[in-house]
Amino acid sequence: MLYFQNAFSLRGTHDAIIVGIFEGHEPLVAELKQLDETLNGHLSTLVKQKQLKTEAGKITELYTFGLIETKWVLAVGLGKRSDASADTLRAGFAAVGERVKEKRMTNVTVVLPSFVSERVSEQEVARLFGESFTMGYSTIDDYKERTNLVDKSLNSVTVFHGHRPVETGIREGIAYGNGSVYAERLMSIPRTLLSPTELVTEAQALANRHGFDTETLEQKELEKLGMGGLLAASGPAENATMIVLKNKGKREEREVIGLIGAGGNGIFSPWMGGAAAVLGAMDIIGSLHSQKNVLAILPIVEQEQGQPKPMPGDVIRSYSGKTIEVDHIEAVGALLLADGITYAKELGVHSLVTVAPLAEELRSILGDKFTAAVTNDESWLKKMQEASLKSGEPIWTLPYYRPYKKRLQEESVADLRLTIGRFANCMATALFVGEFAENDPWVHLDIAGTVARARGIMARTLAAFVLNNGERELR
Repeated sequence: MLYFQNAFSLRGTHDAIIVGIFEGHEPLVAELKQLDETLNGHLSTLVKQKQLKTEAGKITELYTFGLIETKWVLAVGLGKRSDASADTLRAGFAAVGERVKEKRMTNVTVVLPSFVSERVSEQEVARLFGESFTMGYSTIDDYKERTNLVDKSLNSVTVFHGHRPVETGIREGIAYGNGSVYAERLMSIPRTLLSPTELVTEAQALANRHGFDTETLEQKELEKLGMGGLLAASGPAENATMIVLKNKGKREEREVIGLIGAGGNGIFSPWMGGAAAVLGAMDIIGSLHSQKNVLAILPIVEQEQGQPKPMPGDVIRSYSGKTIEVDHIEAVGALLLADGITYAKELGVHSLVTVAPLAEELRSILGDKFTAAVTNDESWLKKMQEASLKSGEPIWTLPYYRPYKKRLQEESVADLRLTIGRFANCMATALFVGEFAENDPWVHLDIAGTVARARGIMARTLAAFVLNNGERELR
């Protein structure tokens, strides 16, 4: 439960008071001065003697020795005040969330003014606390042997300062944090427990929770429609599915934003990343009761190890009618996106975002911190960049290089070739996907490098893109 209070008080039994400490001889805010006086000056003494960990994300535990009812003070290091940023606060709040979980605390209070600086407002601090504390505290189910400890969970968080903008910011942040955790949870379920059929059930449960419209196309319907890209990427089990979720806004004349996330399991373990990111984003959008028109399309396949499909040299016909020469089976996620885009356009979507792990070489190019982006519309990309800055999930733009796009068309016996050979696959595969967007604004996010490090990656960015930046004027 969340509680908000405007007047700071040390009364009340809490497991911990959470405060922020900047590096150097920074003056304590009024609330920390009050806490320091009650603790007989121990807090300021420790600051002066540099006994508190002030590096960003470091936690110091201070026992209160019965001087106040609360047992512990958790001092969160924030680095230099002049360097304070959203990223340092994310690190600090996530770390303290982990510590609260580790200490099995059941109720805590946080002094938000102690985290505020000239660069980060109190409302933004509130949003970051809700988001990052939620992500840090969350537990993703694993399959290890359980302990005999009695389960304890956090029952209450009391927040000072509790005026309306702070409350709004924290609740928004919690929605973002929960959506990211939801996406990560989906990525953590073993393939034996999350087949396309189980994922349909998961998506329907999400739709019921938020009131989304749903549609599911199974194998036979896909065959009848002629979704050759999706069907070609499915394995011998022939377990291909197309899941559609729609959040309908109040104003029907607004343009619909399409989020297309490829998913699957089997020989390409990160495949679930695109679908998980879109489902996480839809969870956030639904939790915040957005009135934006959003269509989520999830083309899903299941492949069995040792039996990849299609094979190099195969020529298939996509749902759009374009024929495709397959020469790189590890990029078959692009086939899923191709049919997903065409189906989205058929449903009236003309503003598109695709997300999937397609080009493994991105890990060696951009490392595991930057998601790659390719676009055919710079204004559409700018909105995505703004969203990525808000979420702390940076993207790096790869060029929309038309000569490579031309080679996809010319160096093939079919209308398109899936890649252009060994080099520049990270660009060429994205350009291949963009061919199906045609002239509609489109951004592709390739999470091949980032999905292993952060399994809920891009859920928050996609949601921020839709909620804050993603509306275009009808053309």
